[in-house]
Amino acid sequence: MEIQSRGYQDQSDLSTIGSLIRQVYQIDAYWNSWSFALFDIWSQRNLGDQEVFGMTEWQHNIRLWEDRNRNLLGAAVFRDRDLVKLITFPDHKYLLVPMLDWVEARGHQKALPNQKIKIETSEHNPFFEKLLLSQGYEKDPGHYIYREKDLTGGQNELVILPTGFTIQHIDSSDDLEKFHHGTKLVFNFPDNPDIYQILRLAPSFVPELDLILLSPEGQIASFGSIWFDQRLSLAEFEPVGTVPEFRKRGLGSALIAEGCNRLRRLGCRKVSVMSWSESVEANRLYQRTGFLPILKKNYWRRR
Repeated sequence: MEIQSRGYQDQSDLSTIGSLIRQVYQIDAYWNSWSFALFDIWSQRNLGDQEVFGMTEWQHNIRLWEDRNRNLLGAAVFRDRDLVKLITFPDHKYLLVPMLDWVEARGHQKALPNQKIKIETSEHNPFFEKLLLSQGYEKDPGHYIYREKDLTGGQNELVILPTGFTIQHIDSSDDLEKFHHGTKLVFNFPDNPDIYQILRLAPSFVPELDLILLSPEGQIASFGSIWFDQRLSLAEFEPVGTVPEFRKRGLGSALIAEGCNRLRRLGCRKVSVMSWSESVEANRLYQRTGFLPILKKNYWRRR
C-alpha cells in the first residue's frame, strides 16, 4: 500500500482526525489513548486561540499519514509543547514507527531534549508500548485511570442535594462567568469566554450537559461538562470539580447522578471519565458513583 505523510492544511484536517478516532473506537475501543471528547476539546480550543489571539503555531505540530486516495490512516499530534498523541488503526500499527521518527524530529525543531518529550499510550495497545520500550523509552510512575459506567438497564439515580442547592446547565453569560470562576478555583485555569463559545461548537457538545451546581446564594459550588457522541452512544465527563469550600457535602455525587440521568434521557449507553492515579478523592468519587476502572493511560519518556 502506498502511504504518504503531510502536515496540517486546514480546519477540515481536524474533523478528519476526529472521525479517525471515532472509527478506531468502533473497531477496538481501547487501542488509542485519545478519546473523541478530549480531542474535540483540544481542537476547538486551538481554533479559539487562532481566532481570538491569532495563534497558529499548533498547526505545525500535526502530521497525517494517508493512503493514495487521501484516506487518513494515522495522525501524530503534539497536544501541547511536549505531550504527544499518536492515533492509528490497529491494522496500520506499523505506522507508529515513522510517526515516532517524526515526533523526535519535530521535538528537535522545537528545541526539546528527547527526555522532555512525553508520549501517551493505552495499556491496551501493547504493540506501541513494546515499541517505545525497544526505542529507549521508560514509563512514568504516574498514570491516568480510564473509567466507564454502563447506563443501560437501570433506573434514574437519586440526586440528593442540600437544601437550597440547585443543578442547571449553563444558559447565560452570568452562568458562564460562574463556571469559569469554579474552574479557576479548582484547577487554577482562568478560561476565556470568547474561546469557550468556540469550544461549544464541538461536535460532541450538548448545551443541556454543560452543568453547574449552585449554592442557595447563587455561588458556583460544583461543575461538570459532559461530551456526547450520539453515533457511538458514548459520553465523557470533562472536567468535573467541586470548589474547596463546598466539598464533603455530596455535591460531586449529585452532579454526576444528574448528568447520568440526562444522558439516559438522550439514549446514551455508556459514559466515561478519567482521573489521575494519585488523585485519591477523585478516584473515590468515581468509584462511589459507579465508574469502574478499565485501563491505564501511561506516559513514556526516553531514559
